[in-house]
Amino acid sequence: MKSVIIDLQEIISEEIRLNRTLLSALADEKEAIAAFSLEGINQATATKEGIVSSIHSLEERRQSLVSRLAERLQLDPGQLTLARLARLVKNPYADELEKSLLELRELIRQIDEANRENAYYIQFTLGFISDSISMIQSTVAPRATYSAVGKVSHLKLSGRMLRREV
Repeated sequence: MKSVIIDLQEIISEEIRLNRTLLSALADEKEAIAAFSLEGINQATATKEGIVSSIHSLEERRQSLVSRLAERLQLDPGQLTLARLARLVKNPYADELEKSLLELRELIRQIDEANRENAYYIQFTLGFISDSISMIQSTVAPRATYSAVGKVSHLKLSGRMLRREV
């Protein structure tokens, strides 16, 4: 059982490392959003996708190990969480699992917060771009004028925006 717990601790340590890398990629994405860098945003997105894929693979391995431990402990695999496992095993494994669990939870909280911030910045930026386009279109649109007989004449806008970037 010790070897399974050691393997589990190694997987959790790798998950922590990957989550730190993901948090760093989110910071890079935030900088790219602030700089209006589509290339930077795309690069950060690709990096995040790779990291998340690796995290999913590790998570599957972790769940497999937890299932093996649950069998050995004669528990339902669905009921054996990392927190419960930390209470069931002896030291030094219990302390290491508890410490790793707390660190992983904090990283996930920070990642969630960074994701929400980046989503807000993207929405704000898209609103800014939309408002800018509307402003440009309104300056291009001809004003209503009076005709020779005193009626208001509205000319139709015939131009089109070809590109949204300068």
